[in-house]
Amino acid sequence: MKFSKLSLKVVSSLVLTSTLLIPFGEAKASTISVKLVNYLGNTSSVDFDTQGFYQIGTRFSGKDRFEVAENVASSGWTSAETVFVVNYMAFADALSAAPLAKKYDAPILLTKADTLPETTKAKIQSLKPSRIVIVGGSGSVSGNVENQLRTITGNVERIGGSDRYEVAKYVAEKMGSTSSAIVTNGLVFSDALAIAPYASENQIPILLTQKDKLPSSTQEALQGKSSTIIVGGPGSVNRDVENQLTSPSRISGADRYEVSANIIKDLGLNAETVFLSNGLTFADALTGSVLAAKQSAPLLLVKTNEIPAPVVNIMKEKQSTFINILGGPGSVSETVASNLPNGSSILSGVRYSVKNEAGRLTLYKGTQKIKDFGTNSFTVGTTYSNQNKIKIYGNSTRTYIGNVEFTLENGNVRPINKNLPMEDYLKGVVPIEMSPLWEGEALKAQAVAARTYATRNVGDTINDTQSYQVYGGYYGGYTSSTYISNINNAVDGTNGMVLRYDGKLIEAFFSSSNGGKVLSNINSWGPVTNKIPYLQLKDDPYDIRSQSPDSHKNWTVTLVKNQIDLMGKDLTQPALWWDTVAENPSNATILANMKNWLVSNKYINEKYEVKIVNIPELSFTTSFNGDQRIDGHLKLVYLLKDMSDGSYVMDINGAIKLNELAIDRRAYDIRSMIGSTIMRSPYIKTVQDNPDNWSFTGGGWGHGIGMSQFGAKQMAKEGNGYNQILEFYYPGTTLGY
Repeated sequence: MKFSKLSLKVVSSLVLTSTLLIPFGEAKASTISVKLVNYLGNTSSVDFDTQGFYQIGTRFSGKDRFEVAENVASSGWTSAETVFVVNYMAFADALSAAPLAKKYDAPILLTKADTLPETTKAKIQSLKPSRIVIVGGSGSVSGNVENQLRTITGNVERIGGSDRYEVAKYVAEKMGSTSSAIVTNGLVFSDALAIAPYASENQIPILLTQKDKLPSSTQEALQGKSSTIIVGGPGSVNRDVENQLTSPSRISGADRYEVSANIIKDLGLNAETVFLSNGLTFADALTGSVLAAKQSAPLLLVKTNEIPAPVVNIMKEKQSTFINILGGPGSVSETVASNLPNGSSILSGVRYSVKNEAGRLTLYKGTQKIKDFGTNSFTVGTTYSNQNKIKIYGNSTRTYIGNVEFTLENGNVRPINKNLPMEDYLKGVVPIEMSPLWEGEALKAQAVAARTYATRNVGDTINDTQSYQVYGGYYGGYTSSTYISNINNAVDGTNGMVLRYDGKLIEAFFSSSNGGKVLSNINSWGPVTNKIPYLQLKDDPYDIRSQSPDSHKNWTVTLVKNQIDLMGKDLTQPALWWDTVAENPSNATILANMKNWLVSNKYINEKYEVKIVNIPELSFTTSFNGDQRIDGHLKLVYLLKDMSDGSYVMDINGAIKLNELAIDRRAYDIRSMIGSTIMRSPYIKTVQDNPDNWSFTGGGWGHGIGMSQFGAKQMAKEGNGYNQILEFYYPGTTLGY
C-alpha cells in the first residue's frame, strides 16, 4: 500500500532490539556531533582557517536555562554514574552543591519545582546514570519531579534541610572529612558561585552564613576545620562572624565582579582558560561550575554588555586566552564576546595548525606556538551561524559550520564538529549519499531515511564515514546555487520527518543499488531469529529499470584457480624460492584483501606471511535459502612463513606444508573478504566453474538492504512521491514527526 497521507502511531511499548524509542518531534529539535575521519584520515597535525568570528573556547547557550545546562553537560559528559538536579530558581539550596557534584563527577541539571523539563529529562536519559541526587527539599523540587526521575533510575537521593544553611551542612557531610571550608553569605549567590570551581577542584565544602550571625547548622559543619576562607567583604560577612571562624582568610572586593577577579589573584590560580558568566544570574554559573572545575578553570563574572575593569585586568595579567561563555547573548552579549582581552579570537582567514607533540595537543599560528593544552581537548567555537565557518585541510579540504573540538585519538589529532542541528547535519549528508541533481522526490526520500538513521544517535558523537553516513560538511562541499536549492528542498521539505514501525524508529538502511532484489537484513547480519518485518526479501523492478550505467545492475568477479605454480620447486627448501614466487597479478588486490581479512578474523596469526597457492573450491547458493540468505563456500590452499624468525610451517615429511582452509559464511562476509569495491554486493546471480578460474556475477552495489538509491531515483522519475518511495522500500512503516 502506498501512503495517501502522513500518519502517526501512539508509542506504547518498550524498545525492541532492532528499534529505538525516540519522542515524537525529537529528530527536528535534536543535535548530533560528528567525528571527522573520512576526508582527513589519521594524522598528527591538522590545519584549519576560519571565516567569520571564532575564538578558542566556546559559548554554552540555549533557548532557556535548561538548554544551557544541557549543553554544558553535553560538553563535559557523554555518560555519568551520578547526575545532580536542582531547582533553576532556588539558588539558595544549590549554592553548596558544586563540590559534591565534582566529587561524583556529576553534571548539574535544572528543573522546575513541579515539572521536569523535557530537555533535562532527555539529557539525563542519555547520560544513563545509576543515581540521581536532588539538592533541595520538596518545596524546591517536588515529589512529582522526584517520581519522574525515578522512571529513569530507581536510585534517587535527596539532600534537603530546613533552610539553605542546613542543606549546605548536609552536602558538606557527604563530602567526607576535610580540614578547611569556605564560608560565604547565603543570600549573595554570586560569591558562592565565583568560588565554586576552586572549591570543587580542591574538594572544599562551601558553607553559608548570615551577614552578622553564624547559623547553628554552619557552626556544626565547621567543627574540626583548621582553616576557613571567607568569600566576600565585611558587608557580606562581617567581623563578628569572622571572629568565630578558625584561621580565617578573606577574599573581598568592591563588588561581585572584583570578588571573582580577586579569587584568581589571591589564590594564585592559573587562568589561561576561564569561564565567564553573568554576575546577575544564578543558573548558568551553577551548571558551569563543575565543568570549569573539570578543566581546572576559574569562573569570572561579567555584565551583560560589559566586562568590568577588574575582570579585564585579571584576564590580561593571567593571559586568559581560552574563554568559555556560559549563557546565550541575552546573558553575555556578542559585544562582550567580540571584545575579550588578549586577542582571544581566531583571526579570520589565517591558517592555524593543531599538532600532537609528544602526546600533548598544541595550537600554532604559523610557526608560533599559541597554546599547549596537554592531554585536554579544546574547542574552536563561535555563535552558530552560516556566516561562521571553519575550513579543515586534509585529503579533501572541507568546510564546516559551528564549533569544532580538537582532541587526541590514538596519537592522531581528531576534529569533532560539535552539536550540529539535525537538519544542518542532513544538508551535509544527503548530497554525499545521493547526487543533488537527482529527482527531488528521491532526494526527499533520502533525507527521511538519513534522518531516521541519524535520529537513533541524537546527542551522540558518530563518524563521517561509510560505516555510518558520509557527512561532507557544509552542504557537502557544494557551492552552486542550484545544488544548494535542491539540498534545501529535500531536507526542509521533509523537516523533522522520520519512519517508524509500531511507533518506534526503524533501521532505515539504504544502499546504492540492489541489482533488482531488495535483500533481507538476515542476508547480511543478525541472527536468523531477528528478521525485521520491514526489511524482507522482495523483487525491485525499479532498480532493474534504472538505465544509468552507474546503477551496477550486474558485475563479474574472476578468481584464478592456480595462483602459484610449485612445479619444479624443492618443497623441502622453501627459502630458495620463497621471495621469487608470487600469486597471479590479476588477482593481486583480491588476494591482499583476503589475507587481511583472514588475519583480522583470526583464521591466520598475524605473525605469518601468507602465499595463496590455489583456490580449489568456490560456490554460492544463488537461490535464496529458507532464511532469505545467500551463503558462500570458499576453499584456500596456502603456505606460511613465520616473520618473527624466518622459519616456514612444514609438514611431517619435511616439506613446506600446503595448509587448507574451508570458509563457509554468508555471501555478505565473503564480500568483505574479497573487497566491497570488487564484489560489489552479496547478491549472487550465477557461478561458473571454468577450467582455469572461477567466475561469478552479481547485482547491485552495497548491502542491498532497505532503499535502493537508484531504485528511488527511478520511482521518482516515474512520478512517485517520496512517501510512496519510502512505503515501497520500508513496507508497513509510518511517516511522521
